[in-house]
Amino acid sequence: MSREHMALTLPVLFLSLDPAAIPTSQELDGILCAPERLHELHTLREATLALKGVAALAYKALVPPDAFPEMWPRLYLWITFLRTYWDVIPARMAFNETEAYSVYSCIILAIAHHPRTSALIQGVPGLRTILVRWWAILLDNGGVVPDEGGVAPPDGWLDICGILVVLGTDLVDTRNLEEILDEAGGKRAMSFLLHKHIDIALARPPSPGRTETIARGIQFIYWMEDEEGLLDTMLLSHGFVGTLVKAIPVLRAGEIGHKLSEKGLMSVYQCFQHPKSDPWIIQALQAGLLGVMISLGTSAKERPLGVGNFHIVLDGLLQQILPGSLIYYQVACQMKISFPATRYLASAPAFRESAIYQSWKLFEIMSSGVLLG
Repeated sequence: MSREHMALTLPVLFLSLDPAAIPTSQELDGILCAPERLHELHTLREATLALKGVAALAYKALVPPDAFPEMWPRLYLWITFLRTYWDVIPARMAFNETEAYSVYSCIILAIAHHPRTSALIQGVPGLRTILVRWWAILLDNGGVVPDEGGVAPPDGWLDICGILVVLGTDLVDTRNLEEILDEAGGKRAMSFLLHKHIDIALARPPSPGRTETIARGIQFIYWMEDEEGLLDTMLLSHGFVGTLVKAIPVLRAGEIGHKLSEKGLMSVYQCFQHPKSDPWIIQALQAGLLGVMISLGTSAKERPLGVGNFHIVLDGLLQQILPGSLIYYQVACQMKISFPATRYLASAPAFRESAIYQSWKLFEIMSSGVLLG
């Protein structure tokens, strides 16, 4: 169908989502207990097809924003009913679970991302649960929409970006955060989802959307830090330090993440002060920590005032943490692998004029026995 013909189906879809056709729980029980009455559930099949149609139109931006205020009450009632009873409704009458969450999320995101309609879903219970569930499905599938029906699916990457934007808004309302964490399985499970999200984003081609979604993912993880501001050690043991190091240069490319890049480096520094931090130091070196440090150090020729600035963190890494870690054999081996390429970067004139160049030279001297031996 042409875009024009597709748009003309909207009134038909609207009529097929009549809330009066939603059976009560008693009516549904009566129909399910009498196989000869299953034909009475044809309205459910019509509604699922209509929801799928609305999602397709929304994905192609063919639903006028002015139509959503009237459509949303119908959409919400049907989504709520089908989610509540999906495990008892005969499969031929409704979606499978993956298709259902794809359709529901597409509609919710279309409404959430338009400034004229976003207020429709603010504070509506259950919507974040839907988004978290679909987000987890996409992440488990490597960021690709599972194509169970043999039909070309929408771009899962767009959903991944959009979901995190919606989930990260209005977290001051604790009910919103509780809804997210309940569906995710708690803070730790949510942290692992965010880690997977950032890993998938890092593998994508550079773009403003990629930078923003990485920044939002890291913001979310920091928001869930414990009372002492420390990242979960279980998350760190699964490679988050390396992911964070890879993310720092990407964050500096975008306005939203510039400050986060400095906080990211400070988090790396904190992780390294753990008594048994050698596995995390190895991860960071493999992810390019030395090159990231030179890039950060080159960005400013003068030290800004203030105790907490990242130049002090860079000095601490170069003068204390990294030289001290060379007592670990595996760290020393990885340092010898990482150092040659970084030494070339450190010879650039811009870095020679940087505020941390003298710290770098001191690091070379203190580590020369290992690095050059």
